[in-house]
Amino acid sequence: MFAIGANSERRRARRVAVRRTATLYDGQEGTMYVTLADISPGGVGVIHNWRRMRAAECQVGFAVPDQRGGERWIKARCRASYERRLSDHPGCAGFFVGLEFVDIDARERAVLDAFLSQMEATAGEVSATANG
Repeated sequence: MFAIGANSERRRARRVAVRRTATLYDGQEGTMYVTLADISPGGVGVIHNWRRMRAAECQVGFAVPDQRGGERWIKARCRASYERRLSDHPGCAGFFVGLEFVDIDARERAVLDAFLSQMEATAGEVSATANG
């Protein structure tokens, strides 16, 4: 599921809300499977059920649809820039972590940018139809 979301968090760029499995490798806990919550040009938000992240930098991997109808795996080195305990909210558990991209391959960046542009264009079409 993909949808454009405007959230009150500190990130300035528009982000695409998603619910997909991603991998997170922090060098201390090993590889963890997490839920990808949102994607923006500057980073991603993930949800995990482990204790607070101890590593300041990590690597995240996730798939996005490509323009040929398949999926493309994106890997990026990231810095944890935001963390919030979800258990403070009824019915939620774990942590939401905002990860800022530090290093991403240029080809993978191009695939990510194309995906985000497509999602914004689709959201604009839906909005125009709803308002028209």
